[in-house]
Amino acid sequence: MAEITTIIEQVKELQFELQKAEFNDEPTEPLQKSYTDLTDELAKQLEVELLNLLPKQLPLLTVNKSRLLLDEEAPQYLRELLENISLHDDSDETTLLKLDGAKSEHQGLLNLIGIWYIYHDQAEAAAGYFRELTDKTKTGLYSYNLAYALVMQKVFTPALEYLESSDDVDQALIEHNKAVIYDYLGRYAEANEHFQKAIEMAEEPETSLFNWGISTLSFDKTKEAQLILTRLEKLDNEYPGLQLHLGEISARLGDYQAAVLAFQNALQQEPDNLNILEDLATASLMADQFEEAINYFEKYLTYAKSVSIYNNLGAAYLKIQQYEQAVEAFEAALELQPQHKQSRNNLKIAKSYLA
Repeated sequence: MAEITTIIEQVKELQFELQKAEFNDEPTEPLQKSYTDLTDELAKQLEVELLNLLPKQLPLLTVNKSRLLLDEEAPQYLRELLENISLHDDSDETTLLKLDGAKSEHQGLLNLIGIWYIYHDQAEAAAGYFRELTDKTKTGLYSYNLAYALVMQKVFTPALEYLESSDDVDQALIEHNKAVIYDYLGRYAEANEHFQKAIEMAEEPETSLFNWGISTLSFDKTKEAQLILTRLEKLDNEYPGLQLHLGEISARLGDYQAAVLAFQNALQQEPDNLNILEDLATASLMADQFEEAINYFEKYLTYAKSVSIYNNLGAAYLKIQQYEQAVEAFEAALELQPQHKQSRNNLKIAKSYLA
């Protein structure tokens, strides 16, 4: 596994290098070849690991779900495993294969095949697979995953019906997914109601709190969303995406000092995320933190060129009366986009101070 972990880290690094090259219009062919070679090697290593799992004694079988989901051939291997499991397996024996609420090894493997389709964005295949299982077995677990696959296809009304029949699945999950569907349908009151139910029922309500906050924000209820996400912050201030959205909310409410703090926290979590870096730079400019804004804009430009970044950099230099640097920034923006009206007007202003 150590070798696989190393390859995954190398793949992540290459993904970032490819993004940088694309941003800067640099050749990507050498990086793309290295990326393809690495992902091929990763697939081979995963296949070896998976084949090692094929059981001689089923009670000793352990399956790493994350590893299986990555493997392109996983459904085939899982079906091979199913051939070794009694179709009437209803024993109380506990194994690591009883995944995602499954009641038996057989049910766990059947479920994992469908989850593989979902993981690989094959929603139609997942829906067909789980619909067949649901019709045959009337099992709540399969109904629940069928509803999930239908939501992926934006087929909402049948999804709600299947959720209602998922009686042996964690009810907090059921309420959460009902809320998500009503959010998709633009029905704020129902979404709000079911998110609250999910939070009351859940032992760990963080995911429901986050999605409730984002849903509330999508209905332009900014202050309400802030209150919800602040509740989440008290439980887990490092929840993925939380600080970014708190920053966006603070900026929308005109509290740029708070926005800067939130974006700084978000950037600590994702130091290579250029979108967050841009948000932080812009919030710093709006908060009259001009030196900090300049530093952030300059850092962004070491990774990618952007008209808006050059223009905002020039605006920050104007604020601290460094007119020559402002002229350079506005001229750089116009080199990228000669008809950019704001940069052209700002350039005239900057040059007027040098006259």
